[in-house]
Amino acid sequence: IKYVVVGDEGRGFRQELEDDVTPRGEGDDQLRVAEGFTFQFPEENDLNQVQLGQFQHVRLVYLGNIDDVHPSEVPDNLIDAPDDKVSLLQVLGNTATYYWKEGNQFVTDDESQVTIPDFAQSKESLKLAAIFAQDKETFDCNMQKVARRMQYVTELYLKKINDLKDFYESEPAGIDNARACALLSGDVERSVNVLRSKAQACAATANCDAIFLPAGRLQTLNNVDFPQLCEVQLY
Repeated sequence: IKYVVVGDEGRGFRQELEDDVTPRGEGDDQLRVAEGFTFQFPEENDLNQVQLGQFQHVRLVYLGNIDDVHPSEVPDNLIDAPDDKVSLLQVLGNTATYYWKEGNQFVTDDESQVTIPDFAQSKESLKLAAIFAQDKETFDCNMQKVARRMQYVTELYLKKINDLKDFYESEPAGIDNARACALLSGDVERSVNVLRSKAQACAATANCDAIFLPAGRLQTLNNVDFPQLCEVQLY
């Protein structure tokens, strides 16, 4: 598969992606990130030069609105390619939309959009997940797998935080801030329970947007608040 990324030159996600996959050598427009994955970063006005070539599939990735290019337009050199060999993903704001080829046009529908939540710690990873997913159904399925894994992790986490809460509630000798840390352990416990319930909903329905707020809250508690106050931690 060849991924052809256009738009947002020199900015944000596009620049990070290009930096990650650009080979050391100069002048190679086939930018390999791993076996089976090849990236190309043409200028917007060179889209019509993109070809299928020896690749099994070309996935166009439009980051934002592309000047003078409508998402429904198939680049000239891809018009004669078999429809199932060419696809398009447009990432616009917090939405990624999947298109498929029908002759000289790309088409989509209301069921082919996924939301990329505006959650700093995960937004770039979710964009990559959308790029590599074949379609919305595949993206949702992958998110459900992540949610099921998160359920198992939160159950383990709850057992550990309960032990830690009991430890601080016993106010052991030589431990500063034991009472405050017991209260903070309760905050962590509540955050984990919320995250577990949201993960269960995601695993069941693929509605996963609600995961990210409690995940962010838990990350702050675990990585910032707890280490600043409490001597004995979860790890």
